[in-house]
Amino acid sequence: RAGELDLVQVESYRQAARVADEAGTTVLRVPQRGYDYISWNPAAHPALADPPVRQALSLAIDRDVILAVLDMTEFAEKAHGPYGSIFGDLAPSAPAGGDFDPAAAEDLLTGAGWVDGDGDGVRERDGIDLALELRVPAENERRVDAAQLIQAQLARVGVGIEIASQEFNSLFARARERDYEAVFLGWQVGLDPDISFFWADPESPINVASYDGPEARSHIAAALASATAMDAAPHWREAARLIAADYPFAFLWYFDFVWLAAPRLREIHMDPAGFFRNPHEWTVARH
Repeated sequence: RAGELDLVQVESYRQAARVADEAGTTVLRVPQRGYDYISWNPAAHPALADPPVRQALSLAIDRDVILAVLDMTEFAEKAHGPYGSIFGDLAPSAPAGGDFDPAAAEDLLTGAGWVDGDGDGVRERDGIDLALELRVPAENERRVDAAQLIQAQLARVGVGIEIASQEFNSLFARARERDYEAVFLGWQVGLDPDISFFWADPESPINVASYDGPEARSHIAAALASATAMDAAPHWREAARLIAADYPFAFLWYFDFVWLAAPRLREIHMDPAGFFRNPHEWTVARH
């Protein structure tokens, strides 16, 4: 705001728009290079071991509303699997009935035996409440705010959510140890379609959901063994479709990394490759 910086990355989309208006800065984007997700731990609660329940949890989340409340609509796209739009046709399509369908979510939960028999607003089965602890990195305002909205949305279909904030490093260590029920995390998207480090090995420290899909793993192996990117693409595409259909995560949204450039800094171009795309062409205007 004071004009003391030439280039700065900001985390708050609301802040980016405000500072751009007040200081005359240029808003620059590295498009779709981050994504947020909620990982469900199938070993921590009996409901989470059931794919239809995980599907119901995802269908109960209204991503459009959350993106609007967080001022992210202009800077994000809804996620439907492990690839976003920068990977073109590798990205899975939205569910046939849409990514927000609370009626379908309720039907899936009821069909899986989770019903609110005692009328307290939380479903239960075999004496166990469908109530989950959602761990969120305390330092990340976007995820804390989104978690509160998701808590309210899941409550409408009879799922109890208790939010627990934790410092990121200790939270991620806990996630790697699979010591959680649900955890709200994110990742920086690579520019290679190789998703094996996330999804091929259930023991991988990054595969925090312990996802173990034999058919998806077979396609990942075939993609890695392919001679060309063109040969690999159908295998990456099918692996992504299979992973998305298992709902190990509630894939939430892919989002831009946002930078602000002072008016005197010119000719900066950003694309999915990153923010130092063309520094040899940058210029600084004379005062």
